[in-house]
Amino acid sequence: MFPTSPILEAITKKCLADAYPGIPPATHIIKSLLVRRGPLKAQQLYDIGLQEYPTETVRNPLPGQPDKVYLEDGSVRMRKAANVRGGKTEWKPMPTAPHPDHPFQSMNFFKQHLLEPLEVRNLVSKRQVLAPLKSGADKAAAVAHALKLTRRRQREKAEELGLGRGFRLTKQDIKDWEAKVYSLPVEKVEPEQMKKEWVYMLEAPGLEPEELQRQIQQQTDVIPSTNLDIVPPNVELEDLDLDPEPDYPLEKRAEYHSIISHPRVASRWAAAVQAEEAAFKLSQMNLRAIAERKAARREMWQGVKQNLKNKQQKEIEWLKERQGTNEEVDRILKIKLAPAGVRQKMIERERFENATKRLEELRKGFGLKTTVLVKPPPIPRVDDGAAAVPVSREETHV
Repeated sequence: MFPTSPILEAITKKCLADAYPGIPPATHIIKSLLVRRGPLKAQQLYDIGLQEYPTETVRNPLPGQPDKVYLEDGSVRMRKAANVRGGKTEWKPMPTAPHPDHPFQSMNFFKQHLLEPLEVRNLVSKRQVLAPLKSGADKAAAVAHALKLTRRRQREKAEELGLGRGFRLTKQDIKDWEAKVYSLPVEKVEPEQMKKEWVYMLEAPGLEPEELQRQIQQQTDVIPSTNLDIVPPNVELEDLDLDPEPDYPLEKRAEYHSIISHPRVASRWAAAVQAEEAAFKLSQMNLRAIAERKAARREMWQGVKQNLKNKQQKEIEWLKERQGTNEEVDRILKIKLAPAGVRQKMIERERFENATKRLEELRKGFGLKTTVLVKPPPIPRVDDGAAAVPVSREETHV
């Protein structure tokens, strides 16, 4: 999937052993679980892998991401959104992996980046098997489904006897009709004791059935696990409740070792481990590049803000040197030195006055004799810092 090269080795020094100390590659973990425990569901592979090779985040799970992020002033952090009324919505942080210090990281990562490449290489296959019902919810669902089929047979028999279908009846008539129909003697459907499940199994890619059978016959003794990269778990799990393994019973465990000990199959597993390490290195390179771009962008914006601040400071100093020599300079300096809230009100008042003057000029130009006077918005005092509500008043003089 991801080719290795000397350039990739030179760019990054990170590897799986350095990133996850004391934990084997995820490919070895998956192979060991399938050899030692037989076919398992994806969720079972994920859970057992975390339990047998626990890390700090497995023992102490990380807290989830908050729904809202508050700023220093107590307000909620917002982001732009064109499809939301007002153009803004609450900003939510990106979801993070629940176990970043484990090779599995998360369930989505486990399926997409670990199981799918092994399926592409035909090292594991996903098959549908029958497993016994264990949980109470599954048993209750099986009973409800059997009752539904039984009542369907009773309704079909009721139609044959001429009792009707029970449509467009009153509530009392429906109760009477159901009492008659659902008491008809029919062959009851028994609840299912098995359910269909998708499990992952080991495969022998590139081996013909005759060659595979010959390999199994040659391997009479179980090969030591060290030669097959069957890594021992860090924590032994006892009395683990797993579904039965109908296709791979316990007496055939030696055949698993015989299959994966074939040179061609072993070479494919080794290539899968190299591909996993190359993918990990590539992801580290991408994360580092993203971090560098973010840092550069942050530094650029800090520089832009600092340049703007220096420019404003130089402009204020230039105005202070010429203070008292020109009314326009004094007006601009007063606006520049005002607090942010007051400065905006002063700018709005000035724009209002300019617009009023322009309107009067236009009226005079068209020969209009009426004059409209509107009270401009008041400027709040600097000491109280409260913005007064503007009051409009219209007067007409003829």
